[in-house]
Amino acid sequence: EDIAPVSEPLFHVDLAPGIERPEAITVEEVSDPRLRRLERFHAEGRVESEFPMDGDSWVPGQLIVVGGHFAFAWIPSDTQVFFMRVPNHISEQIDTLERNRRMLNRMVKGEKSSNDEEEESS
Repeated sequence: EDIAPVSEPLFHVDLAPGIERPEAITVEEVSDPRLRRLERFHAEGRVESEFPMDGDSWVPGQLIVVGGHFAFAWIPSDTQVFFMRVPNHISEQIDTLERNRRMLNRMVKGEKSSNDEEEESS
């Protein structure tokens, strides 16, 4: 939540055939053949403004295919984030932890949850 709003895109990339792409990265000394040639795509990455009134901006970036995963690089800040598909059972655990975190934050702030309000109205 400190990087970008939840459920908002972090980057944009056009993967259509025929789009000009940067040269692939060649990695010589690696045992997995999928990691010897890393394909790259031009993209734009979201950057939050220091001042909320200014809104977010989009800066040059690259999507990089790394075997069965991918990474995104924000070029101006020299920052990369690696992504991978999370198994369903792990996603469910993360969702439960996130709901619990939000509930605890509301309790600490003294706010009522939607469940509390439903119980009071019955």
